[in-house]
Amino acid sequence: MRLIDDYSLEVLITLGLAFGGYRLSVYLHVSAPIMAVCAGLLIGDIGAKHGMSRKPANVDAFWKLIDEILNAVLFLLIGFGLRRRLRDRLSRHRRCLDPLGALRPAGVGLSVPC
Repeated sequence: MRLIDDYSLEVLITLGLAFGGYRLSVYLHVSAPIMAVCAGLLIGDIGAKHGMSRKPANVDAFWKLIDEILNAVLFLLIGFGLRRRLRDRLSRHRRCLDPLGALRPAGVGLSVPC
């Protein structure tokens, strides 16, 4: 890889190592997270010193961008999950506090007591 001095090709090789290594670990029934750690060490330490071009900052910037995007998606999903859980909990408490349904619109019927 030392002969390669193309940013996009280096990024594609690191992506291939990440996804291909994951698929290989699933196929071999070994730990995928440990494989991901090994691939990260291989890319980040050994690959940067011996295999990549003299300016690995482009590949590092790509992976930092991917990290930021995935963190944002993770926190959005956590927020949506908390919102749904709070909404369910509030509706359950509302049924307990209003067993006759006085706070509900007419025609809905009686609520189930807690």
